[in-house]
Amino acid sequence: MFTKKQQLFKAKAISSQELETSRLSFQTSKAQFNSSKLRLESTKRSLLRDKSVSKAQYNVAKSSADNFRISSLTSGYVWSVIPKIGANISPSQTIALIGAKNSFLLTLDVEPSDIGLIKVGQKVVFTIDAVGDSIFQGYVSSISSSIDDKTQMYEIEVETPNLSITTIKSSIEANIIIAEKKNAKVIPRKYLYGTNIYISKNGDKPILTPVKIGLKNFEMVEILEASVSEGTKIYQKPL
Repeated sequence: MFTKKQQLFKAKAISSQELETSRLSFQTSKAQFNSSKLRLESTKRSLLRDKSVSKAQYNVAKSSADNFRISSLTSGYVWSVIPKIGANISPSQTIALIGAKNSFLLTLDVEPSDIGLIKVGQKVVFTIDAVGDSIFQGYVSSISSSIDDKTQMYEIEVETPNLSITTIKSSIEANIIIAEKKNAKVIPRKYLYGTNIYISKNGDKPILTPVKIGLKNFEMVEILEASVSEGTKIYQKPL
């Protein structure tokens, strides 16, 4: 409109006062336009800043929510939940015991003098105190390479792929099968003193007699001595 009024003024169609009024209107409109542009840019920056702050607040809230969500890195069976309902939980506190229900890993302590006889893959038979007299089987899956400083024993692990029980953390008694022999001639280990046994000849007082021994477990030991046969009377250490 201001440009049009300028052309009309040159043609002497309007007065100078009317042209001046149009010029002032143009300048006012231009100032308002520039002011609106500045407000638009300011609003954009403000919205982008608010978006960034909101996103940061969302991430913090999400992270905080995840801290209250209990999840496991693996599937399994919940054996026990340790804290009571209503108890406060710290980030480093154990709250549950999770594991398999049909496969267990046993840990056994082996004397240093026997560790040389143990090999991965050997069959293991064992009993569990909490279960009773049932006998279970597994196999040696790993053998520690160093002795434990506290127990002075070697620790081995036994896998039990077919074991299914409803209790854990129970004491076990195990035998690692290092060799098998049919029709072995054995005596209870409590009758063996080192490599000797007490034998009575012709009803005389039992005397300590050296014998050759073979395979053994916690309860029995194989006797290789030809002079000891089935029916030979052996004795515990005389008082």
